[in-house]
Amino acid sequence: MESPARAIEFLVELRRDDEAAVLGRYALAREPCIDGARIRAALNSLGSPPDGWHEAVLAFAQAPSVEAWDELLLFTPHDALYHRTRSALQALIRLGVDGDVLFRCATRHGTTPDAIQLIECGLVDPDTVVRRAEHAPHTARGQGPVRGCVAWSRVVFSDHRVRLATFDWLTSQVRAHGEVLPRQLLADGLVLDGRRVPLVGPQGIFKPAVLSDAPLSITTSPKGPYDDSFGPDGLLRYRYRGTDPMHHENVGLRTAMQKRLPLVYFHGILPGRYLAVWPVFVVQDHPAELAFDVAVDDVSAVRERFAETDGSFVMDDGDSARRRYITSTTRQRLHQNSFREKVLRAYREQCALCRLRHVELLDAAHIIPDWQEHGDPVVANGLALCKLHHAAFDRYFIGIRPDFRIEVRADMLREKDGPMLRHGLQGMHDRVILLPRSRELWPDPERLRQRYKEFRQAS
Repeated sequence: MESPARAIEFLVELRRDDEAAVLGRYALAREPCIDGARIRAALNSLGSPPDGWHEAVLAFAQAPSVEAWDELLLFTPHDALYHRTRSALQALIRLGVDGDVLFRCATRHGTTPDAIQLIECGLVDPDTVVRRAEHAPHTARGQGPVRGCVAWSRVVFSDHRVRLATFDWLTSQVRAHGEVLPRQLLADGLVLDGRRVPLVGPQGIFKPAVLSDAPLSITTSPKGPYDDSFGPDGLLRYRYRGTDPMHHENVGLRTAMQKRLPLVYFHGILPGRYLAVWPVFVVQDHPAELAFDVAVDDVSAVRERFAETDGSFVMDDGDSARRRYITSTTRQRLHQNSFREKVLRAYREQCALCRLRHVELLDAAHIIPDWQEHGDPVVANGLALCKLHHAAFDRYFIGIRPDFRIEVRADMLREKDGPMLRHGLQGMHDRVILLPRSRELWPDPERLRQRYKEFRQAS
């Protein structure tokens, strides 16, 4: 398949911006998209903003309003208005500006596909769309598109149907991609009766437009330390949005607690990579600490209870104990997956010994086992190893010296067998392992020294 990037760049050079934009958006929507980064770069060059534009966008994000939007676009040339609006919307969504405010601003003088996309992503309240349609400008570009979205945006499915469909979709995605999922996949979400249901948004507490009052998911940033996600009682501790207990997102999560509705928890492991946990329930509110307690449950129990009721979830005496047990095992899953993702990324997703690049055949091996002292789940205590070399390392067939050289056990070097032994193990002897690019992520020499001592004793 030939890349359309050169044609798009040529249209940009000719100043035929509208044609370049249409072709570029069409190309990016196709799967697979060839030269996607190159096409985005060309589109981003359309209607290049003046000096100080990015600072003005940041200032708008701090105090968003229709008046501030008008000031932001006041001196924009007419032929650059569409592209400038699109650029501003994309930046402000990433900055977490409220979707209702952005929609009101972006449809001041008509409607663009990006404004409609705010609705599709579940970032706009249906009532906001209705109010906007009542005052839409009487132009082909304005009133028709906005009013055409009203009935569609007001479709609200039964709450439990959306949640169970989400659980089914996540199950299929985990089977296809593994436990750790890319954020873009979650942002695109599933399609239910022709409506797109995204699972994550700009903020951690997220309610798609197809739900009426309670959120569908909660997300934590990959920047925070793993243990900070749990309280002393072993339950997940989820922080409020901001410091106002009555912020509408905190109120929504409180509603989920009162109605005992199951949610999805997305635990950020690395930027753009999330471990999905479901179902979870908000079980306690701590306004003084600006946090909720969240427990993980068994999805089969949720399905059975939903089938017995009209969608509510009534707890019985065994639920609390079961949830605490499942939450504790989930904590271990978070630990294991976080360690694996970080180690594999540090080693550029290849075996440190043989350079095998198939992620499905790679493990994150501990230098010091996690049940021993100094067996912390940190990259400096890890090695990316293929299945063969992980097993050989764990069983002391091979060792790694503090100078990062591989040593094969003496009796293995003398043994005669087929090509796997000769090339897969004996051929590794005295080689230097692959190291992460950042020295901070290199294996800890002290841990290697301790492990090498055990290797020598086992030999």
